[in-house]
This record gives sequence, structure tokens and C-alpha cells, in this order.
Amino acid sequence: MKSGAPHGLLIEGDRERGEEALEYQVTSSIERVPRGEDWRGCMKKKARGAGFTLIELLVVIAIVALLSSVVFASVNTARQKARVAQTAAQVRELYKATQMYLNDTNHLPRCRLDCTQATDPLLNANGVVGWSGPYLSSGVWNMKHQWGGHIGLGVFDADEDGTEDAVIVLDDDAPGTNSADNSGAIPVDALAAIDALLDDGNLATGNARGNGQGFFSAADELVIKILP
Repeated sequence: MKSGAPHGLLIEGDRERGEEALEYQVTSSIERVPRGEDWRGCMKKKARGAGFTLIELLVVIAIVALLSSVVFASVNTARQKARVAQTAAQVRELYKATQMYLNDTNHLPRCRLDCTQATDPLLNANGVVGWSGPYLSSGVWNMKHQWGGHIGLGVFDADEDGTEDAVIVLDDDAPGTNSADNSGAIPVDALAAIDALLDDGNLATGNARGNGQGFFSAADELVIKILP
């Protein structure tokens, strides 16, 4: 067996070297930790790095505003199409009721802004021979289109050919008011869209004319000749 340092001394030497290495590691770690103002500055940099810059926030806000405007426009377009379709359906329903009234009585019904429930020709006979209604469950005296104006029945020479015509008027005045009301004005693009569903889409030609372009229509109104 070779001679050398006692076994106990070998262990003691290893322990000393281990303690020196541990002390070096701890000292190095402490030196790497920021102190005082340097430490606080480091934390501030980290905090700033975790948020958004002003430019980033502005970009996000601009994108949200753009998306909101697109959604809003789409909703408005859909709502307008629904109003147009519903108003056209109301006109068709009223046309059918008027046709039945004419077939039974050989008279053209009239019910404009001054019409009441008691005088509504589609609800009451009012002495007219042959009347067998009611021809419309809720009548026409309080019938409104989707913009709030009255849907009325008129009788006058709309096309100026010397013969009286039955017309449906999409009025800009609410039921029971007068010509000064104007609370139910229909936008011109909606008038044209209704015309397109019912007639030729041109407010100055055909059997549906409006916005002051024929059949004695006023601005924001549509007059539809249905009979004869």
C-alpha cells in the first residue's frame, strides 16, 4: 500500500475546497443583483416593457373604431332592407283589401289623415251597398309604414287622364295629424327601394311615383296607383 496523506486529511481538504467554491458562487450572485437606484430602475424598465406604448394603443383604438363603423353600417343596411320589405308587404295587403272592397261595392275607398276608426271604409259599411267587410282586420285609419307615417287610401285623378284613381299613399304625416306633421318622412333611397319592389324602381315613372316627381306626391312620400 502506497504511503500518502491520511484519509482524514483528504476529506478535510475536499471540504475546504467546497466551501471556497460555495463562497465564490454566493459572492458572484450578490454582485449581479442591482442595488439601490439601479435595482429600482431595472424594475421600472421591466414594468414599462410589460405594457403598451402610446402608438400601440392608438393603433388598437383606430382598429376598433373602424370595425365598429363597419358593423354599424351593416346593421343600418339590414334594418333599412327590413323596413322596405315590410312596407312593401303592407302595401300589397292593402291593395288586396281595396280590390275586394271594389268588387263588392263598386266604389273606391278613401281613408286619409282625417279618417277615423268609425269612418274607415274597410271596417265599416257606412251605408255603402254591397259592403261585406271588414276587409282588413285592423283597418287603414291608423295604419303606419315603418317610418311612422300614415299608409292611406286616396281617390283622385293621379295621372291626370280625367278619370279618378284609387291610390295608396305612403304619407310623411302620422295618422290623425295634418300635412304639417312630417314626422314620418321616408328617405329617398328607401322610397326608390320600395318602388323597385312594387313597380319599376323609378320615382318619376310607372304606377309608383314619389318625392315630388309625380302623382301629386310630396317630398319624402310615395303615391302608388292601384285602380283602375
